[in-house]
Amino acid sequence: MMKEQITWINSLKGLAILAVVLGHIASPLTRFIFSWHIPLFFFLSGFLLTRDNLLSSVKKDIRRLFVPYFIFGLLAILAEFLKRQFWPNFEYLYSTFSIKDELISLVLWMDAGKIHTYGFVLWFLPALFWSKNMVIFLHKILRNNWLVLAVGLLLWFLMVNQKEIWFFGLDKAIISIVW
Repeated sequence: MMKEQITWINSLKGLAILAVVLGHIASPLTRFIFSWHIPLFFFLSGFLLTRDNLLSSVKKDIRRLFVPYFIFGLLAILAEFLKRQFWPNFEYLYSTFSIKDELISLVLWMDAGKIHTYGFVLWFLPALFWSKNMVIFLHKILRNNWLVLAVGLLLWFLMVNQKEIWFFGLDKAIISIVW
């Protein structure tokens, strides 16, 4: 890749990082920012996607995406546990807390709607893992970029208004395929 391309990609990644910060500090622009900041990250990942061997991609992404997801998810559970030990009378958003339930949510659901610790912000890591590898899989089967895009758009239209949360964050991954 040419240096010029890397510069503009790095600039867009920097913009997206600033947008994540601005979106999460409850600025007046939060709704607007939330409409594009994560899709921008997924778009950039898709733009840089190489059609690796699926198995090597899965191995690489387990290390790059799932290892940080689980490390920081476990740290979030620990932080929530300690916070509740030191401040038991604090008015928490979720009145009940169970380490077992949080571990199950971290492993099984991988979704912000099911995780009740600071780890909820990590939902995009499993979604990126699954969507990236689904695209590689679709490329191996269909062997045509336009067909992959068409299948991605069809899946997006089928999923975008669904309210159910699927195991392993697969619902978010399917919506992310288009990006």
